[in-house]
Amino acid sequence: MLRGIYSAATGMMFQMQQVNTIANNLANVETNGYKRKELVGSSFGDLLVQFTDQAPGTDNVIGTGIKADGIARYETPGNLVQTKNRFNVAIASSGYFLTRGADGVEKVTRDGDFQLDTNSRLTTRSGDLVLGTDRRPILLTGDLHTMQIAEDGRISVGEQPVGQLMVVEPPKIALETQFPLAPPGLPPSTNVSIKQGFLEHSNVNVVTEMVSMMTANRAYGFGQKVISAHDQILQKAANDLGRIS
Repeated sequence: MLRGIYSAATGMMFQMQQVNTIANNLANVETNGYKRKELVGSSFGDLLVQFTDQAPGTDNVIGTGIKADGIARYETPGNLVQTKNRFNVAIASSGYFLTRGADGVEKVTRDGDFQLDTNSRLTTRSGDLVLGTDRRPILLTGDLHTMQIAEDGRISVGEQPVGQLMVVEPPKIALETQFPLAPPGLPPSTNVSIKQGFLEHSNVNVVTEMVSMMTANRAYGFGQKVISAHDQILQKAANDLGRIS
């Protein structure tokens, strides 16, 4: 009986986390380069086997609920939208721009909405420096109306080459944080397709997220009903046992 309550409770907690993940997707639907995330769950038995290497006696264990086992990140590209802004850049292939924060930490991003800082360095909207293939900030001077960014990321002002955007392929685990960090020593990607004057929108589909939200809320409600039913059964059992003389 208590196992049923526990299983329903873990399911409700999982659905609460699922709702939070969906809400985060919806909040970032207009964030350039954002990738949709989805909560992944495993049964307690699956996790037990995973951590104990098929522990003896776990083959016929009855399920005891669900646990959050991580967040899956969908790397499907978002739609490319033309802006005609020479400082807007989209990656039409796999890969991420390499940037460096004020704290010196290198990060990766697909958001190519760039700008210049007061020192004529190419930066993200949050102020992180955009790095070139030499892992240095990209300095842009001269007549910027003539700035061109080639498909391979090479930047030129007029006829003068000034650098090349560093696009890297970070491992999957590095992308599972809210602000993905770049592992040290990542080499530049060899298969790059850059589009100047475009931005990549998020790959979040609002309709899909709303359906997922309703499904999670419905599952949460079912869990409440299961716990309520078990509670009534326990109360009845306690009352009936109290009458036994």
